[in-house]
Amino acid sequence: MAWHIVEKLLEQVAEHSTLVGKFWVTFFFVLRFLMVVSIADTVFGDEQGSFVCNTLTPGCANICFNDFSPISLIRLWALQILSVSLPTIIFMVYTAHKMTKISQAKKLRQDEMDKKKKMREEAKKYNTYTKYVVCRLAVEIGFMVLQFNIYVFKFWVPELFKCARWPCPNVVDCFVSRPKEKTIMLWVMFATGLIMIVLNLIELYHL
Repeated sequence: MAWHIVEKLLEQVAEHSTLVGKFWVTFFFVLRFLMVVSIADTVFGDEQGSFVCNTLTPGCANICFNDFSPISLIRLWALQILSVSLPTIIFMVYTAHKMTKISQAKKLRQDEMDKKKKMREEAKKYNTYTKYVVCRLAVEIGFMVLQFNIYVFKFWVPELFKCARWPCPNVVDCFVSRPKEKTIMLWVMFATGLIMIVLNLIELYHL
């Protein structure tokens, strides 16, 4: 995945952000972006291969794993990063367009008209930035709720997962590799999400 594109977009949006917005970009890189790219893949990359169930019934182990992890956490977090970055892309396109119009107005109009035009454009940019922060906040909350409701283990990855889904003949014991390591990673990602939400709320209050 071309993560460097997302990185450049976030760096550009930081140039047009408030102080709190710059903190948001910093935390986004350090606590989520780099975490998913460099660490999370090594923690959750062996999910299905290391998910062992004490059954020989064809299909039972796959069904149990689907019940335990309906969606890959790595892919969910990657989708979250891209979804949070989408409002950033829209904001950057809008800002670039408006800055171009302001530059053209400076060349074609008198100074007083330029000032009025610039003030109007700045007001529009302010309103757009506020909507951008609201979209970021909505995406963050939405993905946290989604993650909490999708997975049966919530905040604690168990070492033993009991499965009673068809075609398993009875209750089957399935074993998860490195549950503590995965639990810590879950806590870090949930904490990161909470920090992002708090920063968005602070920025909205500041705006």
